[in-house]
Amino acid sequence: MSKRIARLRLHELRSDLADYLRGTKVAQLEWIDEFFQCAGHNPDVLKTFVAFTEALGEALPERLSEVVALTVAGVMESDYERNQHEQLCVAHGLAPEWIAAVNRLAPDKGVELTPAERAVQRYALAAVVRRGIDVQHEFEAMLDHISSPEAMAVTVLVGRHVCHALVVNTLRLRPPLPSIFDEEQR
Repeated sequence: MSKRIARLRLHELRSDLADYLRGTKVAQLEWIDEFFQCAGHNPDVLKTFVAFTEALGEALPERLSEVVALTVAGVMESDYERNQHEQLCVAHGLAPEWIAAVNRLAPDKGVELTPAERAVQRYALAAVVRRGIDVQHEFEAMLDHISSPEAMAVTVLVGRHVCHALVVNTLRLRPPLPSIFDEEQR
């Protein structure tokens, strides 16, 4: 893990960024995770990233957002984001069986998933693995199940989660939360 990027605490952030984060879901407590501690070195970029994330959260039903988050985290090998989203899913009442089905990254075997969720996962998998190239079939199939505004939100949300994974993987950040499937959790 990079030690050259200082980990900033909430009170060490530029004051406008700290005030902004206090007003978001990010810092409902006086604690921010390591991603924010590092990204806080560039306050304007981090504020934009948080606003971008919140707008995307409003653009999609929660389950579709979580399909994208867990799928991209799985493909990008980002336990940091996967574990956080597993915990978020549980906190919002989503069944562990549903979370496990998404984490398998096998939408055609996910009987727990709705047809729309399977189509979104097929698209997210194809978009990340193929870098958005030749994914028109999966995109069009997704449009059979969700609206045009939702489909555009999915495509952008995939990119948001790829961006997050690139940051945490580059810095080799350890997950702040365990997976709900870790043995210690049982």
